[in-house]
Amino acid sequence: MPDPGPSHIEMHLSGLQASSLYRNIFIPVYTEDDEARFFLQHLLDYISKTLDTGFASAKNLLHFVEANIGSDALTSLFRDLKMNQSSMRSICILDGDQMSDPKHHIIALPGGSPPDRMFSIFLRELMTGEAHNAFWHEVQAFGYSKLTASDVLKDFDSIAEKIAEEKSAGRSTHGLQRILSKAHFKEHRAFYDLVRKAWLVNEGSQAAIRKFRNELFAAFKKTAAFRSIDARIWPQLTTEAAA
Repeated sequence: MPDPGPSHIEMHLSGLQASSLYRNIFIPVYTEDDEARFFLQHLLDYISKTLDTGFASAKNLLHFVEANIGSDALTSLFRDLKMNQSSMRSICILDGDQMSDPKHHIIALPGGSPPDRMFSIFLRELMTGEAHNAFWHEVQAFGYSKLTASDVLKDFDSIAEKIAEEKSAGRSTHGLQRILSKAHFKEHRAFYDLVRKAWLVNEGSQAAIRKFRNELFAAFKKTAAFRSIDARIWPQLTTEAAA
């Protein structure tokens, strides 16, 4: 047991697992909505099983707060000086169209767009060329095809048309993009779940996933101390330790 911390010693002596030692201790994670939490859960699973297996125990200490709070409100909350002690005990994860702010424990999801839109964008990429033939072969087993994808994308593109119609009629379109995108995502969620799996293993996604992992690692290390968690429960990657 190299350089054990207090929690490692306690677990070793008592035979406890990390989940037992920290049974009533957790780090709250705030996100914007259900779609973000859905994506984040699968993203963290992918990281702990593929990219960084040492993350597994730390992952179990992250608690997703079941509250839908807009990015502006979350950003203001975590940057509020009077709320600093409270926000330092938590982690804020915004959609991919927002900016990370590591100083205030604010991290942006990878993908560059909200989850309810980014997978529609990636699906369009899957439709082109032969590089993604394996994906189409896999989804056939679930009854999906490029024809299915074409219909899904038509439905997604109709969102812009509906917004344009509302503008032409002189009606407010505030928040309409978000409302319609969420409805579209929920309607086709089963298919988008397969698209999400393809996005996670796609070579073009790996740099963004690694960046997210590194920012989460830094935020966890800073937050753990406020929760009486030994930060070494999430060890550095070999490449980080060597650096």
